[in-house]
Amino acid sequence: MRHLRFLHTACPTFLTSPKWGARHACVIAGAIISTTLSSNGFAAPDQTPFTVSNQNPLVALYGLPQAQSGEIQKPNTWRTGISYQIINTSTDSSIGGELPESIELDGETQRAALNLSYGLAPRVDLTINIPTVRHSGGHTDGFIDDWHSFFGLPDGNRNELEENQLRYRYERNGEVLLDFSKDQSGTGDISLSLGFALQQDHHSGTSLRLGVKSSTGDIERLTGSDSVDTALSLHYYNRAISQHLGFEASIGGVVFGDAELLEDIREDHAFFGSNTLYWQLNPSVQLKLQLDWHTALYDSELEEIGDNSAQLVLGGAINLNRDTQLEIFVTEDIAVNTAPDVVFGLALKARTP
Repeated sequence: MRHLRFLHTACPTFLTSPKWGARHACVIAGAIISTTLSSNGFAAPDQTPFTVSNQNPLVALYGLPQAQSGEIQKPNTWRTGISYQIINTSTDSSIGGELPESIELDGETQRAALNLSYGLAPRVDLTINIPTVRHSGGHTDGFIDDWHSFFGLPDGNRNELEENQLRYRYERNGEVLLDFSKDQSGTGDISLSLGFALQQDHHSGTSLRLGVKSSTGDIERLTGSDSVDTALSLHYYNRAISQHLGFEASIGGVVFGDAELLEDIREDHAFFGSNTLYWQLNPSVQLKLQLDWHTALYDSELEEIGDNSAQLVLGGAINLNRDTQLEIFVTEDIAVNTAPDVVFGLALKARTP
C-alpha cells in the first residue's frame, strides 16, 4: 500500500502547483519512489496498451478515450500509472472556393497524467485519468526536423514556420474563430471509465468500457472543452497468441456534449479504435507496436481537422523490478497532419496483487 500513500501525498501537488516545474518534479519523484518500492506487494507488470490518444490541440480537447486494456481488474486490486508526454505539432494549410478556410497549428504541448484503476467487484473496474496540460512554443522543433530527416519521414511544411513558436489559429470564410498564441497551463479534463468483463480467462478476454470525460479543464487555456463527452467501447485481448506474442484491440464511439469552440463545424460524434501487438523480447523487455485511429471531429475540408486520423505508436516496456514497468514510446502521424508530428512519451506502471 506504500505506493497509494505516495499518490495520496503527491497528487495535490501534481494538480495544484502553480509552476509546471513542480509538476515535473512530482512525476520524477513518483518514478523514483515507485521503482524503489519492495516487490513483496506487487504482481508482475502487465501487457497493456500505450495510454495515448490523438493530441492534436483541437482534438485532444474532446473525449476520445486513450487506449485502455481490455483486461478488467480483479476485485480490490489497483493498477497505477504516471505518464509524461512532449507533443510537437507544426502544420498550416488553406483552401479557397466558396467557403475558404485556413489553419495554423504550431506549438508544443506537455502533458502529464495520473491514471488509477481499481477492481470494484468481480468483472467490474473503475479507471480515473487526471491530466495536466501546458501549451508553449517549446524547444524541440529543430530536433524534430533532424528526426524526420534522419529517418526519411515526411516533414510537411515545417520549414516554412517559425521555430519554437506557439500559434493555433483557424479562419473560416474571412472570420477568425480561433487565435491562441500565449503560453497556458492547467488541469485538463478528468475522465472516468467503468469496465465490464464479458468473458475473461487466464490468457484472453472481451470487455465493455463506458467512459465519461468531465469539464474540469478550461477552454480559454485549451486544457479542456467545457463539455461532458460520453464513450462506449468494445475490447478484446489475447496474451498468448504464441510464446512471445500478445495482441489487443478495441473499437468504439463517442458522443460530444455542447462546447463553444468551433461548434458550427464540430461533429456530434466520432468512432475510434486501437490495435496493439506485444512481443516479449526477453523476461525484462517487451516491444510494442500500436495503431490508433478515429473518424474526423470536424466538418472541414482541411486535413488537419476534417480528415480521419491515424497514428502509429512505437516503443517498449522495461521491467524495472518484479512489480514496476517503465514504458518509452514515440508516435508518428501516418495520416499526415491529422495528429501531432511527433510525441515522445514515458510512463511508469505498477499493479497490486
